[in-house]
Amino acid sequence: MIVRITFSVLLLGGLLLAPRVSATAQVEELPRGGWGVLEARENSERIEQEKRNREREYAREKELREPKPTGCQTGQFCLQSIEAIQSHRVPGTGLMAVLHDIDLGEDALTVRMRFYNEGTETATLALDPNASYEAFYVEVDGEKSFILRDEDGDLEAKESFAGELDPGEMESWWARFPPLASHAVSFDIEIQSIPRFQGVLVSNR
Repeated sequence: MIVRITFSVLLLGGLLLAPRVSATAQVEELPRGGWGVLEARENSERIEQEKRNREREYAREKELREPKPTGCQTGQFCLQSIEAIQSHRVPGTGLMAVLHDIDLGEDALTVRMRFYNEGTETATLALDPNASYEAFYVEVDGEKSFILRDEDGDLEAKESFAGELDPGEMESWWARFPPLASHAVSFDIEIQSIPRFQGVLVSNR
């Protein structure tokens, strides 16, 4: 009988102490500063999460508002009329030849061109007036004018180019020709292996 009473007392005492031990353990797990620090940390995490949610929502709304990428934005060149005086596709290649600027000076006519590879394969471009001088000229009323030379006899043009353009690449070129006659209204430009630029208006300068 005494043994049973003693065991019951010990069991009851253990049950009464258990909550206090558990509570003590919970208190020990709190960060330094107690419940105030824990609450502040939770508030900070909640604010950060709300900020991330707003940023994701803004990104989704921005994506919906923005127009779909055009050929220019995806690496393909889109040539607007304001960007080119004339443009021609080079037969048999993905190249686009663009006459984008002319400068009518008293001492020279300067023409500037760009060559874009709009295709999906590598394209070969050759611009060498030194090797084919007579294939580069300006024509007005049937009269041809060839690239000017400086005092040393060098052509007044960008250095020759002979190479390959990968899809999306561009190469520029320019040359100076004799000045146009004062009565000239338009002229043609002949460049080796490139379709002829015809009827280029003087007013396009």
